[in-house]
Amino acid sequence: MATDQTSNREMIMERLLKTETGLRLDLSRRSSSRRRWSRREQAFTRVDLCIVIALVAGLLGLGVLEITGERSRTLRCANNLRNMGQAMQSYSNDRDDNLPPAAIERPGITWDTLISPYLKPDLDVAHSAYARRLMKDAVAPYFHCPSDKLAREYPRSYAMSGHDMQPYHWPPDARTASGVGLRWGENEIRRLLGPEVANRAARDAKVLPGIKRSIIQAPADTLLLTELFRADNTLGNIYSTTVTSPEMQLEGEGTNRMHQQRMNYLMVDGHVECLLPIPMGDGGARNLNRNSGIWTIRAND
Repeated sequence: MATDQTSNREMIMERLLKTETGLRLDLSRRSSSRRRWSRREQAFTRVDLCIVIALVAGLLGLGVLEITGERSRTLRCANNLRNMGQAMQSYSNDRDDNLPPAAIERPGITWDTLISPYLKPDLDVAHSAYARRLMKDAVAPYFHCPSDKLAREYPRSYAMSGHDMQPYHWPPDARTASGVGLRWGENEIRRLLGPEVANRAARDAKVLPGIKRSIIQAPADTLLLTELFRADNTLGNIYSTTVTSPEMQLEGEGTNRMHQQRMNYLMVDGHVECLLPIPMGDGGARNLNRNSGIWTIRAND
């Protein structure tokens, strides 16, 4: 009897041990599973974080590239203007201090063609069609702002500050509330200089007077060239040779995206400034008036 009781106790103990061992194994498996799931959760979260960081960095990188890209285009545009300013100074030195006219409608002379030989003095400036084409190919990069995206052959992104060709602004002097670019049409020649000069000018444009640098009292504050993006602004074209106001500049296509809403301005003294096209006047008013500031020959306005 005692032997049977001992045997029963041993069997019970053995079952209890097996049950306890089973529970421990089950708990161990569950704990291990939880740890593995926790590691998976952590790994997933880290991957997500890395993806978010990469996306943000990519977007920021695109923004930085666009800003730095436009900054580079702005600098290249300013360099174009400096080169053209030097060419205009050389032209004036050879023309008794006269700045080039913006345009002479007959026989179709424009400021860009007049200064082109000074940009590439090593090229032949013969009057053949081949020589003119060769000159255009050589100087075209100087006249194209990299931010000008309008598709056209031989783009010209710049224009002279236009002079108001009216009798009350003639002859130009230090009191003239107008620009430096003379745009000679036949009507302007007849009205300001007379029919005899108009007949002579059709054969020889050199009889037409120009604006002399010496009458400009504030060359560092007088506009010579600035940007004008238009489909008809192309090398050698008599159209879009002058720009008469900030408002006219902003009528061009794509100008609201260029140079972070600013434009480059070449002054008569040869330096370039990147400015807002429409400055804020007294009291915060938007100043569209071209008869003041850099747009005029008049000093201290």
